[in-house]
Amino acid sequence: MAKTESPLMSFSASGSIGQRLVFSERASGSQARFQRKQKDKITAPRIVERDRYSASVQTWNEMTFDEQQVFVVRAILLQMTGYNLFMKEALPDIEGDLGGFDLGFSFLGLA
Repeated sequence: MAKTESPLMSFSASGSIGQRLVFSERASGSQARFQRKQKDKITAPRIVERDRYSASVQTWNEMTFDEQQVFVVRAILLQMTGYNLFMKEALPDIEGDLGGFDLGFSFLGLA
């Protein structure tokens, strides 16, 4: 419920109570404010992006340990996790171009 890090009646209260009331430190001092709920506007491009992301996550979860290790090893030099590298390569760019990437992993010789 309450996730405050300092006492509420102190000069440095921080954290949140519930999902709306937030205590924080700003340059101007301590403040308590109500966090506005973010609008979740459902648009066609957003649905497409969510579907692409969900498909990529599902593909990662269905990969074997050895298939995932290919990405883990490649990601070490990039200081990333294997999952992050996979998602970076699996998700199309902003214009929606797949860039020749096939979620079948034929480029790894694993499919």
